[in-house]
Amino acid sequence: MSIDPGRVVGNRAGSGGDRSLAPLHTVFAIFHGAPALIVIYATSAGGVHDCFLAAENILLAAGALGLGTCPIGLAIPCFDRPDVKAELEVPTDYLTALPIVIGVPAGPVARPHHEPPNVLARRHPGVAPS
Repeated sequence: MSIDPGRVVGNRAGSGGDRSLAPLHTVFAIFHGAPALIVIYATSAGGVHDCFLAAENILLAAGALGLGTCPIGLAIPCFDRPDVKAELEVPTDYLTALPIVIGVPAGPVARPHHEPPNVLARRHPGVAPS
């Protein structure tokens, strides 16, 4: 594929010329300089939720392999454009669910701090506690 992220993000459909934001892409690297990009498409609006489950598995598997990942929701409109779908040979009726970049982290990645979950449970009145 010859998709240039700076060109994809910068072009405006029907603008009458290349309105590339490649210089802006150099400063604001939407894909974080990652060497790999996976774009998950749904075949219907009802399938988008399943695509999120697939994305979760990709993120977890990549992390287990020591790779860094980042979902790039801001790029969804770019991958829904007809010219981008044509270049990627994606059917025009497919919906972009989630682009994900994958690469090797530049350094150690600190685990984020998480508060313990606040779980609320409610027993059905007719069910005895186990």
